Amino acid sequence: SYSDNAGGVVGSLDNSILENAINFGSIKALNSVGGIVGKMESSILTSCYNFGDINEGRSYIGGIVGFSISNNFTWSKISQCYNNANLYPQSTIVNDNPYPSHYPQYVGGLIGGTGGTILEDSSNKGNLFGGAEVAGLVGRMTGGTITNCVNEGNVTALASGDQAKNKGVSGITNSSLWPNIDICDTVNKGNVVATG
Repeated sequence: SYSDNAGGVVGSLDNSILENAINFGSIKALNSVGGIVGKMESSILTSCYNFGDINEGRSYIGGIVGFSISNNFTWSKISQCYNNANLYPQSTIVNDNPYPSHYPQYVGGLIGGTGGTILEDSSNKGNLFGGAEVAGLVGRMTGGTITNCVNEGNVTALASGDQAKNKGVSGITNSSLWPNIDICDTVNKGNVVATG
């Protein structure tokens, strides 16, 4: 069976530094799934590359980090990190039943979701697919900054029913109008499609 906090290099990173890491392997997991780190808390990630596709997951799925949060008001920092893999997560089967019944949510080319991260000098070239809150750089962002980043991957959100009402799809991020988010010198070059 699959588990949470799965990364191509590290499952969980807490108050630590990770540099010069590369992943080539494909990944299948449940929640907090990342090409390099599954779940990251108040840590620093520098010069990392992901080439491994993410094929299954439920939520918080990112080309570099699945879920990044802050601890004691210390934000995590991701710089000079690059995702070149595709993120086409399908709903994972648990006990012979797909959960959730809708498509995976919080999918980002670099970060699936964050509540406090400095993201800079990084890029995504992978195509990605999901249901609610899908974006070329950060799927769901409730705090942090994005500076000098580029998305070149195509972004597709496909959802129906209740999930479609709050879908959220963009080339950069979905923020829900949170006040503590800054985006500077950041560009989307990929196609963005919402259907359902």
